[in-house]
Amino acid sequence: MSGAECIYCGAVGTHRFPKDHVVPSAFGRFKNNLTLDCVCGPCNSYFGRELELFLTQDSIEALLRVRYGVKTKSGSKQIGRSRLTFRVISAGDWYGARITAEREFSGTSLRGKPMPQVAFRKFGEAEWHWFLEAELERSECWQRFRVDADTLIVGPPEEDVSWLCRTLERFGVVFKKMGIPERVGGLNQMHAEPVLDDILYRGVGKIAFNFLAYVTGGRFTCREEFDEIRAYIRRGVSPPWTPVSIVKIVQAADDDGISRRTGGHEIVLWRDGTSRVVSQIVLFNHLTYQVVLSGGNVFGTR
Repeated sequence: MSGAECIYCGAVGTHRFPKDHVVPSAFGRFKNNLTLDCVCGPCNSYFGRELELFLTQDSIEALLRVRYGVKTKSGSKQIGRSRLTFRVISAGDWYGARITAEREFSGTSLRGKPMPQVAFRKFGEAEWHWFLEAELERSECWQRFRVDADTLIVGPPEEDVSWLCRTLERFGVVFKKMGIPERVGGLNQMHAEPVLDDILYRGVGKIAFNFLAYVTGGRFTCREEFDEIRAYIRRGVSPPWTPVSIVKIVQAADDDGISRRTGGHEIVLWRDGTSRVVSQIVLFNHLTYQVVLSGGNVFGTR
């Protein structure tokens, strides 16, 4: 609405701000969609480009989007970038290879494509050992394969990987064999290796702060007591406390202690023993994040 103040940058709008979802729409659309009108256009665009893109495509939650068939307007197929990598776990020569993952046409399963990489196998051994180009720079990891070993260089069918050949030549590797693995056990059985960093944590923090604004109103979240968490979410400036952490999973009533039976989201707000504002967020009933939104009491100061 006219005169609304952005809860992240403080800009005052002369026109109605665009709608901002408390939970990114890439995580599903709900019967009672939670939306705000107190996030300005520039902040909205920034979050979509710099935080939500990675939270929804490069995280464990991105994998769960595939499991539950949640798609985005963009129709993007790739899952995982720099924070979510995949290795083949099916038996065969591909075991351990790095791959990229894309949605199958069904939208609820993944298919793998090999990344450009090098594999070594010592004579007399059965297993291949796989290395990306950056890992080849740490020669101590593969020194024992410099002699008496076979060498494979692989990559996506459409990509020229001759630059990997030149990298090996630079290290003085004598090629014994090049081509593709002989025993293909399939690329679709994969293990995901996540990296949790501030980009993902800030994305989760935004959900918590948006929810606080939804529950209490934008004016309350504009208070100075929230300046530090605001600076963390918007600019990556860390507060003097740990803003986001993963805590012990709290099971839903119908979970069996082994697997999660429900796939919904949960957001909770409360005051802890020191009157800090704290939120708990569970996306797809999986990882449990705790977000500390204030460093002290925000209820007895005004």
